[in-house]
Amino acid sequence: MATYALTQERPVMTRQLLGRVPKDSYVQDRPFVPNVADLSVGEMEVFENAPELDAGGGLKLLHQVENVEANPFHPSLRAVTCGLISGVTAATVGALTGGAPAAIAAGLTALTLGAGTGYLSARNDQISVVTHEQTVTTPVMTGYRMGTLNEAFSPVKDKGTLHYAVPTIEQRPVGLARVQELQHSAMGTEKAALLSAALGVAVGLAAGYLPVPVMT
Repeated sequence: MATYALTQERPVMTRQLLGRVPKDSYVQDRPFVPNVADLSVGEMEVFENAPELDAGGGLKLLHQVENVEANPFHPSLRAVTCGLISGVTAATVGALTGGAPAAIAAGLTALTLGAGTGYLSARNDQISVVTHEQTVTTPVMTGYRMGTLNEAFSPVKDKGTLHYAVPTIEQRPVGLARVQELQHSAMGTEKAALLSAALGVAVGLAAGYLPVPVMT
Protein backbone atom coordinates (compact mmCIF):
# COMPACT_ATOMS: atom_id res chain seq x y z
CA MET A 1 0.00 0.00 0.00
CA ALA A 2 1.44 3.37 -1.03
CA THR A 3 1.56 6.39 1.29
CA TYR A 4 0.79 9.89 -0.01
CA ALA A 5 1.63 13.14 1.82
CA LEU A 6 -1.23 15.62 1.40
CA THR A 7 -0.69 19.27 2.33
CA GLN A 8 -3.76 21.07 3.67
CA GLU A 9 -4.23 24.77 4.34
CA ARG A 10 -6.71 25.72 7.07
CA PRO A 11 -7.55 29.22 8.28
CA VAL A 12 -6.70 30.24 11.83
CA MET A 13 -10.08 30.69 13.52
CA THR A 14 -10.93 32.96 16.44
CA ARG A 15 -14.09 33.99 18.26
CA GLN A 16 -15.02 37.52 17.19
CA LEU A 17 -17.65 40.05 18.20
CA LEU A 18 -19.92 40.75 15.23
CA GLY A 19 -22.33 43.21 16.79
CA ARG A 20 -25.09 43.68 19.29
CA VAL A 21 -28.83 43.08 19.34
CA PRO A 22 -31.54 44.06 21.83
CA LYS A 23 -31.96 41.74 24.79
CA ASP A 24 -35.08 39.62 25.17
CA SER A 25 -38.00 41.63 26.50
CA TYR A 26 -41.23 40.30 28.01
CA VAL A 27 -44.30 42.51 27.93
CA GLN A 28 -47.47 41.68 29.86
CA ASP A 29 -50.81 42.12 28.17
CA ARG A 30 -52.80 45.07 29.49
CA PRO A 31 -56.11 46.46 28.28
CA PHE A 32 -55.72 49.17 25.65
CA VAL A 33 -51.90 49.04 25.90
CA PRO A 34 -49.94 47.87 22.84
CA ASN A 35 -47.79 44.82 23.54
CA VAL A 36 -44.56 46.30 22.19
CA ALA A 37 -41.08 45.36 23.35
CA ASP A 38 -38.97 47.91 25.18
CA LEU A 39 -35.73 48.01 23.16
CA SER A 40 -34.03 50.18 25.76
CA VAL A 41 -33.59 47.36 28.27
CA GLY A 42 -30.06 46.64 27.07
CA GLU A 43 -28.09 44.83 24.41
CA MET A 44 -26.71 41.34 23.89
CA GLU A 45 -23.39 40.67 22.13
CA VAL A 46 -23.26 38.38 19.10
CA PHE A 47 -20.14 36.23 18.69
CA GLU A 48 -19.13 33.88 15.85
CA ASN A 49 -16.00 31.93 14.88
CA ALA A 50 -14.22 33.80 12.07
CA PRO A 51 -10.89 33.46 10.22
CA GLU A 52 -8.06 35.70 11.39
CA LEU A 53 -6.53 38.23 8.98
CA ASP A 54 -3.01 39.65 9.04
CA ALA A 55 -2.07 43.33 8.94
CA GLY A 56 -2.38 43.38 5.16
CA GLY A 57 -5.85 41.84 5.15
CA GLY A 58 -4.65 38.39 4.09
CA LEU A 59 -5.69 35.10 5.63
CA LYS A 60 -3.64 33.52 8.38
CA LEU A 61 -3.28 29.90 7.28
CA LEU A 62 -2.10 26.77 9.03
CA HIS A 63 -0.22 24.23 6.89
CA GLN A 64 -0.71 20.61 7.88
CA VAL A 65 0.59 17.44 6.24
CA GLU A 66 -1.61 14.33 6.28
CA ASN A 67 -0.22 10.90 5.38
CA VAL A 68 -2.87 8.87 3.56
CA GLU A 69 -2.50 5.24 2.47
CA ALA A 70 -4.22 4.06 -0.69
CA ASN A 71 -3.99 1.48 -3.46
CA PRO A 72 -5.30 1.50 -7.02
CA PHE A 73 -8.57 -0.36 -7.53
CA HIS A 74 -8.12 -4.10 -8.12
CA PRO A 75 -9.91 -5.16 -11.33
CA SER A 76 -10.51 -8.77 -10.22
CA LEU A 77 -11.97 -7.77 -6.86
CA ARG A 78 -14.14 -5.15 -8.55
CA ALA A 79 -15.34 -7.80 -11.03
CA VAL A 80 -16.46 -10.14 -8.25
CA THR A 81 -18.23 -7.37 -6.32
CA CYS A 82 -20.01 -5.87 -9.32
CA GLY A 83 -20.96 -9.30 -10.63
CA LEU A 84 -22.61 -10.25 -7.36
CA ILE A 85 -24.48 -6.93 -7.15
CA SER A 86 -25.78 -7.27 -10.70
CA GLY A 87 -26.65 -10.93 -10.30
CA VAL A 88 -28.56 -10.58 -7.04
CA THR A 89 -30.41 -7.48 -8.26
CA ALA A 90 -31.36 -9.09 -11.55
CA ALA A 91 -32.52 -12.31 -9.87
CA THR A 92 -34.70 -10.35 -7.44
CA VAL A 93 -36.29 -8.21 -10.14
CA GLY A 94 -36.71 -11.23 -12.40
CA ALA A 95 -38.44 -13.20 -9.68
CA LEU A 96 -40.88 -10.36 -9.01
CA THR A 97 -41.74 -9.85 -12.67
CA GLY A 98 -41.43 -13.32 -14.19
CA GLY A 99 -41.08 -15.92 -11.47
CA ALA A 100 -38.36 -18.52 -10.96
CA PRO A 101 -37.40 -19.08 -14.64
CA ALA A 102 -36.85 -15.36 -15.16
CA ALA A 103 -34.94 -15.08 -11.90
CA ILE A 104 -32.48 -17.80 -12.87
CA ALA A 105 -31.97 -16.48 -16.40
CA ALA A 106 -31.59 -12.88 -15.25
CA GLY A 107 -29.25 -13.74 -12.39
CA LEU A 108 -26.82 -15.74 -14.52
CA THR A 109 -26.82 -13.18 -17.34
CA ALA A 110 -26.34 -10.19 -15.04
CA LEU A 111 -23.63 -12.00 -13.07
CA THR A 112 -21.52 -12.28 -16.23
CA LEU A 113 -22.28 -8.80 -17.53
CA GLY A 114 -21.71 -7.19 -14.14
CA ALA A 115 -18.38 -8.92 -13.65
CA GLY A 116 -17.16 -7.76 -17.04
CA THR A 117 -18.35 -4.22 -16.45
CA GLY A 118 -16.70 -4.14 -13.02
CA TYR A 119 -13.39 -5.40 -14.39
CA LEU A 120 -13.32 -2.77 -17.12
CA SER A 121 -14.29 0.00 -14.70
CA ALA A 122 -11.20 -0.59 -12.55
CA ARG A 123 -8.66 -1.57 -15.18
CA ASN A 124 -5.46 0.52 -15.38
CA ASP A 125 -6.45 2.62 -12.36
CA GLN A 126 -3.87 5.17 -11.23
CA ILE A 127 -3.81 7.44 -8.18
CA SER A 128 -2.78 11.09 -8.34
CA VAL A 129 -2.68 13.99 -5.90
CA VAL A 130 -5.03 16.81 -6.92
CA THR A 131 -4.93 20.33 -5.48
CA HIS A 132 -8.13 22.36 -5.08
CA GLU A 133 -8.76 25.90 -3.90
CA GLN A 134 -11.55 26.44 -1.41
CA THR A 135 -13.16 29.78 -0.68
CA VAL A 136 -12.83 30.89 2.95
CA THR A 137 -15.65 33.07 4.24
CA THR A 138 -16.09 35.25 7.30
CA PRO A 139 -19.39 35.99 9.07
CA VAL A 140 -20.66 39.58 8.89
CA MET A 141 -23.66 40.80 10.84
CA THR A 142 -25.81 43.05 8.64
CA GLY A 143 -28.65 43.69 11.08
CA TYR A 144 -31.30 41.80 12.99
CA ARG A 145 -34.99 41.01 12.96
CA MET A 146 -37.46 40.90 15.83
CA GLY A 147 -39.54 37.85 16.67
CA THR A 148 -42.23 37.12 19.22
CA LEU A 149 -43.52 34.21 21.29
CA ASN A 150 -46.98 34.29 22.78
CA GLU A 151 -47.98 33.03 26.22
CA ALA A 152 -48.28 29.39 25.08
CA PHE A 153 -44.56 29.19 24.27
CA SER A 154 -43.21 31.79 26.66
CA PRO A 155 -41.09 30.73 29.67
CA VAL A 156 -42.96 33.34 31.71
CA LYS A 157 -46.29 32.18 33.12
CA ASP A 158 -48.03 35.57 33.06
CA LYS A 159 -50.07 36.42 30.01
CA GLY A 160 -48.05 38.42 27.54
CA THR A 161 -45.52 38.30 24.70
CA LEU A 162 -41.80 37.57 24.64
CA HIS A 163 -39.91 39.75 22.14
CA TYR A 164 -36.50 38.54 20.94
CA ALA A 165 -33.94 39.59 18.35
CA VAL A 166 -32.39 37.30 15.71
CA PRO A 167 -29.15 38.57 14.11
CA THR A 168 -28.83 38.49 10.32
CA ILE A 169 -25.42 37.05 9.44
CA GLU A 170 -23.94 36.78 5.95
CA GLN A 171 -20.88 34.80 4.86
CA ARG A 172 -18.48 36.91 2.80
CA PRO A 173 -15.38 35.55 1.01
CA VAL A 174 -12.03 36.74 2.36
CA GLY A 175 -9.55 34.45 0.60
CA LEU A 176 -8.62 31.01 -0.65
CA ALA A 177 -7.15 27.93 1.01
CA ARG A 178 -5.51 25.09 -0.89
CA VAL A 179 -6.38 21.49 -0.06
CA GLN A 180 -5.16 18.25 -1.58
CA GLU A 181 -6.93 14.94 -2.11
CA LEU A 182 -6.33 11.62 -3.83
CA GLN A 183 -8.04 10.99 -7.14
CA HIS A 184 -8.45 7.68 -8.97
CA SER A 185 -8.31 7.67 -12.75
CA ALA A 186 -10.85 4.82 -12.88
CA MET A 187 -14.52 4.89 -11.91
CA GLY A 188 -15.19 5.20 -8.18
CA THR A 189 -16.47 2.32 -6.07
CA GLU A 190 -19.86 3.87 -5.31
CA LYS A 191 -20.50 4.74 -8.96
CA ALA A 192 -19.52 1.24 -10.08
CA ALA A 193 -21.90 -0.29 -7.51
CA LEU A 194 -24.78 1.91 -8.72
CA LEU A 195 -24.02 1.02 -12.33
CA SER A 196 -24.01 -2.68 -11.45
CA ALA A 197 -27.34 -2.39 -9.65
CA ALA A 198 -28.86 -0.51 -12.59
CA LEU A 199 -27.58 -3.20 -14.96
CA GLY A 200 -29.16 -5.85 -12.75
CA VAL A 201 -32.52 -4.06 -12.76
CA ALA A 202 -32.46 -3.77 -16.56
CA VAL A 203 -31.60 -7.44 -17.05
CA GLY A 204 -34.19 -8.49 -14.47
CA LEU A 205 -36.95 -6.49 -16.17
CA ALA A 206 -35.99 -7.83 -19.58
CA ALA A 207 -36.04 -11.41 -18.34
CA GLY A 208 -39.34 -10.91 -16.55
CA TYR A 209 -41.27 -9.36 -19.39
CA LEU A 210 -39.67 -11.16 -22.33
CA PRO A 211 -40.61 -14.80 -22.98
CA VAL A 212 -38.16 -17.29 -21.44
CA PRO A 213 -37.79 -20.52 -23.42
CA VAL A 214 -38.74 -23.58 -21.38
CA MET A 215 -37.59 -27.09 -22.38
CA THR A 216 -40.42 -29.66 -22.59
